[in-house]
Amino acid sequence: MAVPGTKIQGSPPADVAVSELFATDAFRRSFDSTVLEVDREQGRILLARTAFYPGGGGQPHDVGELTWSGVAVPVTKVRREDGRIWHWLETPELPAPGVEVLGPAGTC
Repeated sequence: MAVPGTKIQGSPPADVAVSELFATDAFRRSFDSTVLEVDREQGRILLARTAFYPGGGGQPHDVGELTWSGVAVPVTKVRREDGRIWHWLETPELPAPGVEVLGPAGTC
């Protein structure tokens, strides 16, 4: 089995059930997570775990919103790059690393 968006063959990574919530529950719509990394240049963040599907195998990525500090922000794109799942946000102010976010993951 290959993990979508990677060139890894064989079994998925051991922590996939913890970090890629969509892999074990495709109908999950809410989750909490921590921001691990921020890419201000591209307007995207990396989360410790996500329920957003990054697309692959002919399926589109999920869209939805993330909330922090009482503000809900649209997630416009989700993509796996080098085994990491990035979330593009439609906001001028991205959350800092370490910030807790809540997500109702959307649909494709």
